[in-house]
Amino acid sequence: MKRLFFLTLLLCAVVSQGFEVNWTKAKTVQTGISLLSLEYTEPRLIKAYIMRVDMSTPGLRFMGTPRDPDWGKPMPDWKEKKPEAKPIPIHTKREKTNVYLETARKPQQDGGLGRNVIAAFNTTPWSPWCAPWTWQYARLSGTNVTDGVVLSSAKGHEAIFVVHQNNRMEIVKSLDTQNEELLKDIVLACSGFAILCKDGALAETPGKYETALHPRLAVGFDKEQKFLYVVAVDGRKEGWSLGMAGQELAQLLLDAGVSDGVNMDGGGSATMCYWDAEAQKTVLVNKACGSAFYRPVSYNVGIYLKKD
Repeated sequence: MKRLFFLTLLLCAVVSQGFEVNWTKAKTVQTGISLLSLEYTEPRLIKAYIMRVDMSTPGLRFMGTPRDPDWGKPMPDWKEKKPEAKPIPIHTKREKTNVYLETARKPQQDGGLGRNVIAAFNTTPWSPWCAPWTWQYARLSGTNVTDGVVLSSAKGHEAIFVVHQNNRMEIVKSLDTQNEELLKDIVLACSGFAILCKDGALAETPGKYETALHPRLAVGFDKEQKFLYVVAVDGRKEGWSLGMAGQELAQLLLDAGVSDGVNMDGGGSATMCYWDAEAQKTVLVNKACGSAFYRPVSYNVGIYLKKD
């Protein structure tokens, strides 16, 4: 109880003081994309990265992980290892974020999409989440949509990041997945753990996940929707970065210029990357926690430039 009280006081102090975010120190890493690397020593050692995407960039488009071809069927590896357990349906195939980016860039004749994908990041939590942790497929948490197709529609954490056909963004608590006209206008919708800030103010962040220190991944945008912000925070690495609590992450978003933001799947899933045009390779921005193994995740978002 004393430890929780002390942590609460510390978080309140951090929220009141805020984090220094100086965009003059950002570097351009792709067309329309700036990257800012941050390091703090208070309230603990923290390394964070903010990717800012200029929404006015010509040809800027979004893409999300699609349904797996075997969508709705029982996961075969789950049945094999847990024959006594209730079947779990397939929603998507888990894939590392950098592999998702690189595969989408490949020509269609080579199994890719032939898209000029310039950045990607992970989003939605999933199940099964138990040993041996190597499940090939994912059942997505909450409500998730790709190109108007519903991948999952379940009560989750009431925090959904949505991108519409005209690149309008919003963060909502729920979506009417029975509304066909609405679905036609949705490029992607992906569920996170919690809404961190709304209309330029801190939102409530209930739950143990939001108060504990973790590596983090968050997505947000400013009031005018001039920019998309993707924030990754390293954690669980002594001598490097110890992570953030939810309220700290929310404050960092606000200090960066975000009006509305959502906490996505973090921990070992947090991955942010971009395509280095000069080196012709993917750059993984944040450091994976634990054994530095970048985890295959359930739902990736890609940003690409549409060709004329």
